[in-house]
Amino acid sequence: MFPLPTGILAGIKIFGVIAIISSLGYGVKWTYDKHLEAIDNAINQVRLETAIQEQRLVEEITRELELQIEAERLLMQAELSKTRATSDNLRRMLSIDHDLDRLLQRKPGLVLPRVNKGTEEVLRDLEELTR
Repeated sequence: MFPLPTGILAGIKIFGVIAIISSLGYGVKWTYDKHLEAIDNAINQVRLETAIQEQRLVEEITRELELQIEAERLLMQAELSKTRATSDNLRRMLSIDHDLDRLLQRKPGLVLPRVNKGTEEVLRDLEELTR
């Protein structure tokens, strides 16, 4: 080892070296803390941007789903209108100049196939609408 200096001047020199080392240590710690703060700010900024992007994506998906629902509703309304028109047409056809009971009793071979075919069409339309 080397000999330690003695006296007031030596004490001042030692105090000066300790002060410089302390200042350097404080400066390093301050810089380190500032870097950590900058990293935390960057992480928070990325989290915020990610949350904003996720929110926009959710809003976009919601709009798309609403458009799909509206399109499905319009399609179902069109199909319902078509089915109602067919039903009204069948009712009209049945009520015009036909006494089904009398016709069915006299000529069941003519009436039953038509009634069964119409019933199948109506049930098929109803099944398609409820899918």
